[in-house]
Amino acid sequence: MHSIVHELTIAAPPERVFRALTDTTELGRWWGGSITGEVREGGELRCEGDRPLHLRVDTLDAPELVHFDVLDGPEEWTGTQIAIRVEPDPEGSASVVRFWHGGWEYDDGSLPRVSFGWALDLDALRRSIEG
Repeated sequence: MHSIVHELTIAAPPERVFRALTDTTELGRWWGGSITGEVREGGELRCEGDRPLHLRVDTLDAPELVHFDVLDGPEEWTGTQIAIRVEPDPEGSASVVRFWHGGWEYDDGSLPRVSFGWALDLDALRRSIEG
């Protein structure tokens, strides 16, 4: 299996970053589209828009970790997992976001495009928080 991995620093405390990852209104701002459902362990989210997805929240450990199982979406996405970990940076003035999207069967196909899309989405997350 193959994975997509990204890391970025956001100039905000972990609690603020985690809120942007787990509040459906804020998720919609940076991820694009309408997001409905409940962000709680066992809760499900539906993401409408350019990239329709149906996700289940597998793990929620505020303000550090959220893990999703992709239940339905674009063909190669179904059955993959997404984990986002938020930690204070070493100086304590920002947050380090570690992103992982794993379980990809192929390293070609849509994986390279999805990785690039995640890079853009994560930059949108940073901009939505930092202003």
